[in-house]
Amino acid sequence: MQGVINLTVLDFSHSNSITHIPDVSGLPNLEKFSFKCCENLIQIHDSVGYLGNLKTLDAAGCNNLKTFPPIRLISLEQLNLSHCSILESFPEILGKMGNVTELCIVGSPIKELPFSIINLNRLRKLKLHNCGIVQIPNSIVMLPELCLMSVSRCEVLWLSKPGKGEESETLSSNTEHLTLSYCNISDDFFPKGLTWFANVKDLDLSGNNFTIVHACLKECHFLRSLNLDDCRLIREIVGIPQKLETFSAKECVSLKYLDLAAESHSLRELILDDCVNLREIIGDLPNLNHFSAKNCTSLTSWCKSMLMNQVPLLILILFSLIKMQSSILHNFILVFGMC
Repeated sequence: MQGVINLTVLDFSHSNSITHIPDVSGLPNLEKFSFKCCENLIQIHDSVGYLGNLKTLDAAGCNNLKTFPPIRLISLEQLNLSHCSILESFPEILGKMGNVTELCIVGSPIKELPFSIINLNRLRKLKLHNCGIVQIPNSIVMLPELCLMSVSRCEVLWLSKPGKGEESETLSSNTEHLTLSYCNISDDFFPKGLTWFANVKDLDLSGNNFTIVHACLKECHFLRSLNLDDCRLIREIVGIPQKLETFSAKECVSLKYLDLAAESHSLRELILDDCVNLREIIGDLPNLNHFSAKNCTSLTSWCKSMLMNQVPLLILILFSLIKMQSSILHNFILVFGMC
C-alpha cells in the first residue's frame, strides 16, 4: 500500500472476489471504509480496528462474515453491521469512542452485546431489529446519554448478570423511550428489566409472552405511555403507575381482569380493542377522555354501567359493545364522538 498513504476513502462494496480484508495499517488517513455486500468475505484484518481517523465503517450485507475484530476507532461516527446473516458477535470496543451517537443493527444474528459497549459513552440511540437471540449486558444502564433503545422481533431477549468486578445491577438507565417488542419476553423479565429501566417514560412491550404485568411496574414513576398490544398470554394487569397517561392493550385475548384502582388518576387514553375475554375493569377514571373497547364482548353489565357512570361520553363508545346494527345510531355515534 506504499504511495497511497493519504488515501481517505476506500470502497470495496459488492466485490464478490474479496475473501479477506488485508492489513490497512499503511492507510492512517482513511476516513471512510466500505466493504458492504462482499458476499464472500470471511475475515477482516485486525488493523481495521485501529484506524484512528476512520469516521465511517460499512460492513453491511457480508453474509459469510462470522466474526469482527476488536475496534478502537476514536474518530468513528457511523458503524454498519446490518444484514450479515451469520455474524454472531459484536466487536469488542477497546477504548472510548465518543463520536458514535446512534447504532442500528438489522438482520444480523448477534448473540450478545459486549460489556465494553460502555465505551460508546455518547451513544443516544440503540436499535436491534431481527437479530435472533440477543443478550443485553448490564453495562447498558451506565451509558449516560442513551435516551432511546429499541429491540424488536428478535427470537429471544436476555438480560445478562453482572460479571466479576462489574457494576451492580441496582443502577437504572437514563433511557426514556424503550421498545422491547416481539422478543419472546416471558415473566422472567420482571422485575430485573424494570429495575434496569426505571426511568422510562414511553414503554412498548407489545407482542411478548408474559402472563402478568408485574406490580413492580409501579416503580417506573415517570412512565406516561405503555403499549401491551398483542400480548396474547396476559391474564391479569395490576400495578399501573400513577403518572401513566396512555395505555394500549389491544388483542390481549387472554386478559380477563384489569386493575386500575387507586393507581391511574392521570390516565387519559385507554385502548382495549379485541380483548374478547376481558370481564372486569376496576378503578376510577376521572381524567379519561379517550376510551375504546371494540369487540370486548365479555365485559359484565356491572362493568359497563360503572364506566358509563364515571365518564358520560363513554356511553357513545360503549354502544359498540352491544353491536347494534342501526345505521341511525351508528351515525349518531360518529357525529357526537368527534365532539
